[in-house]
Amino acid sequence: MANPNRTDTAPEFPQSGQSQPRRTERALALQDADLGVGEKVCLAAADYKRAVGDAGFAAAHGGTDALRDDLFFFVGQWETDLQAD
Repeated sequence: MANPNRTDTAPEFPQSGQSQPRRTERALALQDADLGVGEKVCLAAADYKRAVGDAGFAAAHGGTDALRDDLFFFVGQWETDLQAD
């Protein structure tokens, strides 16, 4: 469910059939969280860092590649916000 209070212009999550990777459940929760994009980048980075060193965590949360894609997605949002300022 999208956050109706969002006012940013960051890219939306891809719809099915689009070529971009699907987001993990962790990223979907972050997307709807009432956090700044910088905080989302940090939390996604922490997830990716943990996944690199913990195969069990990675497997339980979509895999290392999926968590890396989530991180890059939030970095893209952060870059969009920087360009808008």
